[in-house]
Amino acid sequence: MAERPFRILFVCTANICRSAYAQLRARQLAPAGRFAFASAGVQATGGRPIDPEMAAVLAERGWPAGASAAAP
Repeated sequence: MAERPFRILFVCTANICRSAYAQLRARQLAPAGRFAFASAGVQATGGRPIDPEMAAVLAERGWPAGASAAAP
């Protein structure tokens, strides 16, 4: 039986900047298959995109432009 990945949830207020960044960055840095990352916000507004400044930082680090935290 295959071992299930360790699940990690990053949480911040709106899930458009800090927790979304942490999720995406952790996904880039962690060994594939060992961890499953997600992000959430305690006052999140559904459908709101990641903050444009944070999206620019992520793009500089190799995350595809326009990708959201929900992207694989």
